Amino acid sequence: MRYREHTYESFDDLKEKNEKIWEEQLSRIGIETDDEDIMRTFYSCMYRFSLYPHKAYELDEQGNPIHYSPGKDCVISGYHYTEASAYQTSFAVQHDLEGLAKLHGGKEALLEKLDEFFNTPPVYLPGGYGNEIHEMTEMAAYDFGQCAISNQPSFHIPFIYAYFGENEKC
Repeated sequence: MRYREHTYESFDDLKEKNEKIWEEQLSRIGIETDDEDIMRTFYSCMYRFSLYPHKAYELDEQGNPIHYSPGKDCVISGYHYTEASAYQTSFAVQHDLEGLAKLHGGKEALLEKLDEFFNTPPVYLPGGYGNEIHEMTEMAAYDFGQCAISNQPSFHIPFIYAYFGENEKC
Protein backbone atom coordinates (compact mmCIF):
# COMPACT_ATOMS: atom_id res chain seq x y z
CA MET A 1 0.00 0.00 0.00
CA ARG A 2 1.34 3.42 -0.90
CA TYR A 3 1.31 6.10 1.76
CA ARG A 4 -0.75 9.16 0.90
CA GLU A 5 -1.80 12.07 3.07
CA HIS A 6 -3.14 15.44 1.92
CA THR A 7 -1.14 15.45 -1.31
CA TYR A 8 -1.92 11.96 -2.62
CA GLU A 9 1.74 11.40 -3.41
CA SER A 10 3.90 8.44 -2.53
CA PHE A 11 6.13 8.56 0.49
CA ASP A 12 9.24 8.55 -1.71
CA ASP A 13 7.99 11.55 -3.71
CA LEU A 14 7.10 13.34 -0.50
CA LYS A 15 10.49 12.59 1.03
CA GLU A 16 12.36 13.82 -2.06
CA LYS A 17 10.49 17.14 -2.13
CA ASN A 18 11.05 17.65 1.57
CA GLU A 19 14.75 16.87 1.43
CA LYS A 20 15.18 19.85 -0.90
CA ILE A 21 13.22 22.13 1.43
CA TRP A 22 15.07 20.66 4.39
CA GLU A 23 18.45 21.50 2.92
CA GLU A 24 17.38 24.99 1.87
CA GLN A 25 15.50 26.13 4.95
CA LEU A 26 15.43 23.69 7.81
CA SER A 27 18.83 22.08 8.09
CA ARG A 28 19.29 23.51 11.58
CA ILE A 29 16.69 21.07 12.93
CA GLY A 30 17.71 17.42 13.09
CA ILE A 31 15.72 14.19 12.97
CA GLU A 32 17.36 10.98 14.06
CA THR A 33 15.37 7.82 13.52
CA ASP A 34 15.28 4.69 11.42
CA ASP A 35 11.55 4.26 12.06
CA GLU A 36 9.85 4.67 8.70
CA ASP A 37 6.45 5.47 10.29
CA ILE A 38 7.93 8.36 12.24
CA MET A 39 9.75 9.58 9.15
CA ARG A 40 6.54 9.37 7.09
CA THR A 41 4.62 11.42 9.62
CA PHE A 42 7.42 13.92 10.00
CA TYR A 43 7.98 14.46 6.28
CA SER A 44 4.26 14.58 5.60
CA CYS A 45 3.85 17.33 8.19
CA MET A 46 6.86 19.19 6.88
CA TYR A 47 5.56 18.95 3.33
CA ARG A 48 2.12 20.18 4.34
CA PHE A 49 3.72 23.08 6.18
CA SER A 50 5.85 24.01 3.20
CA LEU A 51 3.00 23.57 0.73
CA TYR A 52 0.42 25.52 2.75
CA PRO A 53 2.40 27.87 5.00
CA HIS A 54 -0.26 30.59 5.13
CA LYS A 55 -3.31 28.84 3.76
CA ALA A 56 -6.18 27.27 5.62
CA TYR A 57 -7.07 24.62 3.08
CA GLU A 58 -6.10 21.19 1.90
CA LEU A 59 -6.53 19.43 -1.42
CA ASP A 60 -9.03 16.69 -2.10
CA GLU A 61 -8.12 13.62 -4.15
CA GLN A 62 -8.89 15.47 -7.40
CA GLY A 63 -6.58 18.35 -6.44
CA ASN A 64 -9.40 20.80 -5.67
CA PRO A 65 -8.94 23.03 -2.62
CA ILE A 66 -11.04 22.39 0.44
CA HIS A 67 -11.16 25.77 2.18
CA TYR A 68 -11.18 26.38 5.92
CA SER A 69 -11.22 30.12 6.40
CA PRO A 70 -10.04 31.41 9.78
CA GLY A 71 -12.07 34.56 9.06
CA LYS A 72 -15.35 33.14 7.83
CA ASP A 73 -15.35 29.85 9.72
CA CYS A 74 -13.27 30.79 12.73
CA VAL A 75 -15.91 29.62 15.16
CA ILE A 76 -16.34 26.12 13.71
CA SER A 77 -14.81 23.58 16.04
CA GLY A 78 -14.10 19.94 15.57
CA TYR A 79 -13.15 19.57 11.91
CA HIS A 80 -9.41 20.01 12.14
CA TYR A 81 -9.13 21.22 15.69
CA THR A 82 -9.60 19.49 19.03
CA GLU A 83 -11.77 21.46 21.44
CA ALA A 84 -10.90 24.67 19.61
CA SER A 85 -11.29 26.54 16.34
CA ALA A 86 -8.89 28.02 13.80
CA TYR A 87 -9.17 31.34 15.63
CA GLN A 88 -8.04 29.91 18.97
CA THR A 89 -5.30 27.74 17.55
CA SER A 90 -3.91 30.64 15.52
CA PHE A 91 -2.23 31.79 18.76
CA ALA A 92 -0.75 28.36 19.59
CA VAL A 93 2.88 29.33 19.04
CA GLN A 94 3.98 29.55 22.65
CA HIS A 95 7.52 28.60 21.65
CA ASP A 96 7.98 31.62 19.35
CA LEU A 97 5.88 34.65 20.29
CA GLU A 98 8.37 36.98 18.58
CA GLY A 99 7.86 35.01 15.37
CA LEU A 100 4.07 35.17 15.83
CA ALA A 101 4.30 38.95 16.18
CA LYS A 102 6.43 39.15 13.05
CA LEU A 103 3.84 37.13 11.10
CA HIS A 104 1.17 39.62 12.18
CA GLY A 105 3.26 42.59 11.09
CA GLY A 106 4.80 43.42 14.46
CA LYS A 107 4.00 43.58 18.15
CA GLU A 108 1.28 46.23 17.82
CA ALA A 109 -0.52 44.33 15.06
CA LEU A 110 -0.47 41.15 17.14
CA LEU A 111 -1.81 42.98 20.18
CA GLU A 112 -4.61 44.44 18.02
CA LYS A 113 -5.43 40.91 16.81
CA LEU A 114 -5.58 39.75 20.43
CA ASP A 115 -7.95 42.62 21.26
CA GLU A 116 -10.14 41.57 18.34
CA PHE A 117 -10.01 37.95 19.52
CA PHE A 118 -11.11 38.85 23.05
CA ASN A 119 -13.83 41.18 21.73
CA THR A 120 -15.31 38.83 19.14
CA PRO A 121 -18.58 37.48 20.55
CA PRO A 122 -18.31 33.95 21.98
CA VAL A 123 -20.40 32.36 19.27
CA TYR A 124 -19.65 28.96 17.79
CA LEU A 125 -20.95 26.25 15.51
CA PRO A 126 -20.67 22.59 16.51
CA GLY A 127 -18.78 21.75 13.33
CA GLY A 128 -17.41 18.23 13.22
CA TYR A 129 -18.74 17.41 16.66
CA GLY A 130 -22.33 17.51 15.46
CA ASN A 131 -23.54 18.96 18.73
CA GLU A 132 -22.50 21.46 21.36
CA ILE A 133 -19.70 20.27 23.63
CA HIS A 134 -19.02 21.62 27.10
CA GLU A 135 -16.03 23.68 25.92
CA MET A 136 -18.37 25.70 23.70
CA THR A 137 -20.91 26.21 26.48
CA GLU A 138 -18.19 27.34 28.87
CA MET A 139 -16.66 29.75 26.35
CA ALA A 140 -20.04 31.48 25.95
CA ALA A 141 -20.70 31.48 29.72
CA TYR A 142 -17.38 33.06 30.70
CA ASP A 143 -17.54 35.66 27.92
CA PHE A 144 -13.88 36.26 27.17
CA GLY A 145 -14.76 36.62 23.52
CA GLN A 146 -13.35 33.76 21.45
CA CYS A 147 -10.90 32.86 24.22
CA ALA A 148 -12.20 29.61 25.72
CA ILE A 149 -10.34 30.32 28.94
CA SER A 150 -11.63 27.15 30.61
CA ASN A 151 -10.00 24.98 27.95
CA GLN A 152 -6.36 24.01 27.36
CA PRO A 153 -5.97 25.41 23.80
CA SER A 154 -6.63 28.91 25.21
CA PHE A 155 -4.83 28.78 28.56
CA HIS A 156 -1.74 30.62 27.31
CA ILE A 157 -3.43 33.27 25.18
CA PRO A 158 -3.94 36.00 27.84
CA PHE A 159 -0.26 35.70 28.77
CA ILE A 160 0.73 36.85 25.28
CA TYR A 161 -0.32 40.32 26.46
CA ALA A 162 2.04 40.06 29.43
CA TYR A 163 4.89 38.84 27.25
CA PHE A 164 4.58 42.02 25.17
CA GLY A 165 4.28 44.29 28.20
CA GLU A 166 0.51 44.77 28.48
CA ASN A 167 0.13 43.12 31.88
CA GLU A 168 -3.13 44.90 32.64
CA LYS A 169 -4.86 43.03 29.81
CA CYS A 170 -3.53 39.70 31.01
